[in-house]
Formats: sequence, structure tokens, C-alpha cells
Amino acid sequence: MIIPPGLVNTQTSFDFRGQNFRFDLCQSLFSSHAVDRGSALLLDALVPHLDARRPKRILDVGCGTGVLGIVLGGLYPGSTVRGTDRDALAVCFARRNARLNGQSDAVFEGALGTGDERPADCIVCNLPAKAGEPVLGHLIRSCVDRIETSGVAGIVIVRTLEEMASEAMRRSGAEIRDLRRAAGHSVLICSGKTAGNGRAPNGRSPCVAGAEKPADLSPYIRDHPRFCLQSCTYELTTVYGISDFDSLGHGITLTAETMLRAPRLRTVAIWNPGQGHLPVLCGKTMRPQSIRLIGRDLLALQISRLNLLQSGMSERCIGATHAAFPFDADGRQLRAGEPCGLLVVAPDPDPEPALCETLLEKLRSGLGPDAWIVLTARSSAAYRILRHRRGFRLTYERKKHGYRTALLARAG
Repeated sequence: MIIPPGLVNTQTSFDFRGQNFRFDLCQSLFSSHAVDRGSALLLDALVPHLDARRPKRILDVGCGTGVLGIVLGGLYPGSTVRGTDRDALAVCFARRNARLNGQSDAVFEGALGTGDERPADCIVCNLPAKAGEPVLGHLIRSCVDRIETSGVAGIVIVRTLEEMASEAMRRSGAEIRDLRRAAGHSVLICSGKTAGNGRAPNGRSPCVAGAEKPADLSPYIRDHPRFCLQSCTYELTTVYGISDFDSLGHGITLTAETMLRAPRLRTVAIWNPGQGHLPVLCGKTMRPQSIRLIGRDLLALQISRLNLLQSGMSERCIGATHAAFPFDADGRQLRAGEPCGLLVVAPDPDPEPALCETLLEKLRSGLGPDAWIVLTARSSAAYRILRHRRGFRLTYERKKHGYRTALLARAG
């Protein structure tokens, strides 16, 4: 997918081992101005362990913009580089940065965790501290299970979680070969247990790539609370790392109120479905023939899909598309099957100004002639988006608790 103009926040230069690497960065992704200290520390600690063996297969788990995998791919020509991330926008930038650094053969894909069972002799991961300890432990075990004979894995994590990470490595049977501390981070280098066993952690199925394929979500499951939204009571399976896991935020409640004002239509698409509150409410009260989930976060797509199934919706009525944006060059994502009748859009908390200015224009190509849009965002972002609503008629609007919601009908 082509990254729209204006989303590149800056291009930074990174010098390492006599080579110069360039990376395009984005305000909406981690480390938006320069290569982060944790990644630099991990490379410094890991490379001396790699020089003698020169890795053939490099895996970057939670690759972000691709820094670790691309730098290692440049240091060891002839190696294959694969990166995974659950954020589709991160995958887009990683692919862009691979091309920028002359590594067009590198493969970056959307996936939870390691993506599949393919082993590697060099595995790196900049662990996201906010993911929750159960998820972090799962990621560490997954990395250890994928290490080939004589291979190594290197992780970097904030210092406060060093003990947890060390214990997870030991319990996985890994040997910790090096430990570095600096700048509030800890780097752990380990060798694997049973080389190239090709087995998913704890005998479970791996968390595979793709929004349509069911993954093993058990490492991510948080709870099974009950909610009441717009007089509709339901139970959700909630996961770590996504908001609205135990209570309903203002954005959810405001969007739900506006969504139920829309006409009952056959096809509904929901951008950024989160834990699944809005898809389940839509399925139970509006009863469309199909619901298509679209979003950057693969975990959100998977848990929303699971919650729709658990609410009684047929699998054949649920679609999912892992994408950085709710549109593409020709509107294909919204036109999967028949044209989308109702689109529920919840942009990222702080969408790029360039995206705000073109969002509604780009969405028109994928919507049917009688389509409706529910838009909810922070008030400032909603204002920027609604300034450019040519081709849409505003039928309802409300502001509350710093959010703004609008119901738009396509005009003509």
C-alpha cells in the first residue's frame, strides 16, 4: 500500500559499523524522530555475537519501522530478513524503509508475535512495555522457540521489566549469554533450547499472519466482562494492549449513540473496531447481512471477529482486512462484495493532518451512492476532517468530553 503524502514525519540517518542507513518515520508510530536508544543498544550488544556465525535467517519480531531487521540485513549481505508487526502502518513503513536501504527482498508482514513456525538463527525484538506482562512473556517464549541451532536471540526492554524478561527466558529453557544495561533499558542475549524444533510455544498453534485466519489468542486474553451499551447487554472477551477492556470510554459511547441513528443497511464496515464493542452492538441491534472489520491493529481485528462469532453472528457474514488506512487507491477495501452501506470511522487518537484533509474524499471511492458515515474523533481532529466534507451531507452532530461525532450521508 502506498503511504499518502504528508505521513512521513521525518527522514533520519543512522550510522552503524561504518554503514549509513536512512529511515522514514511517522508521528503515529514509535520513535517518530530518530532511531530509539533501545534499538541502538540492542544492536551494539548483539552484533559481536553474530560476527563469527554470520546469520542466514534474521527475524525481527514487532518490527515497527524496520530498523533492527534492516540494519542487520545490511551488515550481513546474503541473509534473508523477515519482520512481523501487528500494526499495518508499521508494516507499510518497514517495507518503505527496506526499499530505501536497497533491501527490496526483505519481507515485512502483519502478524501477531513471530507470525509462524519458521525458525531463524538471529531473532531480535524491541519489546513494547505497555503490552502487558502475559503478552511479553509469550513473545519471549515464542522467540526462544524459533532459535535455530547455534543461533541467538536478542531482546531489549525497559529496565523495570528486566527481571520478568530474564525469568521468561530461563523458563523457556534458554541460556542467557549476555546482559547489558544503559539509558533505562536492558538487553538480554540468549541461545535457544531445542534447536529448530518448529513447535509453537507451549504446544499451541502459532499466532499466524492475516486478518481472516483465526489465531491462538489465549496469550492475549485478559477477561470476559459484561457491558451495557445503548441498552444492549453483551459479554466480550477482552485482550491486553487495547483500551475499553473493563469500561466504556467516551469515544465508544458517543459513536454507539450516533451509529444507531443511521439507517439499517445491509453492509457495514467498521474502521478501528477495538475490543469489538461497536461490531457486537451493530450485529445485535442493526442486524446487517455482513460486517467488515478494517484496521491497523491485527489483534483488534482478531478479537472483534471472535466476539462477533461469540455473539452469534455467522462466520460467513464477517470479513476482516488488515490495513493501514480505511481506503486504498481504488476503494477496494470498502467494495469487498457489495458496496459498503454504512461506514463507522474512528480515526487514531491523533491522526496526521494530511490524513484528516483527504479522509472523506478518499472514502467516497469505496462507498455506494446511498452510503452513510459515522465519524467520531477528538474534537480537533474531527473539525479538520469535517472541513473537507464535500460530497457529504451532515445530518447529525454532537460534542461531548473532548470528542465530536457526526453522521454523514453521501450527497449525489
